[in-house]
Amino acid sequence: MQKQSKKLAGNNLKEIEVFDVYEGKGIDESKKSLAYSLTFSSNDKTLTDEEINPLLDKIVENVKKEYNAELRS
Repeated sequence: MQKQSKKLAGNNLKEIEVFDVYEGKGIDESKKSLAYSLTFSSNDKTLTDEEINPLLDKIVENVKKEYNAELRS
């Protein structure tokens, strides 16, 4: 997932890591909840929400498609 996400987001995605894994109450027994931290940065400028949000959308859509994942609210 990490390599594909970096490819989709381009050079501004500097780091992606899992910071939490949850299995238990509220989660189907055959599933687990994963939380990721994504670090975006540019050497040239300050990145805006308008630049980052479409990249996040691409990553989420790809993870949904590739892993049959669901975004929790």
